[in-house]
Amino acid sequence: MAQDYPARLDLLDFPPWQADDSGNGTEALGVASAKVWPLVLSVARRELADKVAVEERKALTLEAWEDTLLSVAETLKRHRGKEAIRSLEAFLVGTFQHGLSRAIVREKNLTDTIEFFPSSEELAELKHARDDYSPLIIK
Repeated sequence: MAQDYPARLDLLDFPPWQADDSGNGTEALGVASAKVWPLVLSVARRELADKVAVEERKALTLEAWEDTLLSVAETLKRHRGKEAIRSLEAFLVGTFQHGLSRAIVREKNLTDTIEFFPSSEELAELKHARDDYSPLIIK
């Protein structure tokens, strides 16, 4: 999993950072996020190890991280210079853990909701089975 992720993300290239030039703490957020990126990866590896399929781990991690950065950027904008967050690094990691946990629950609910229908070949093997899902062929 380590080789799938970049060692460092260039977070100042994200569109939300470019759209806001007022400097509402986004420089500090970029620096703090670069510092905690290795910790974020270790949290993601630990949390996703037995809960999510291997193919979905990277996407889920990056989605939760992007949501975290956007949320923290909005929080910094709302507080406009007030010292509401004592440790930006700790706040980022905590927000990421919370967001990742919510993403895991959403993913589990989604996979539990999806219903798979048997194929016509599988139904043919069963006695008295009907294929209500294939289109009707009228001759």
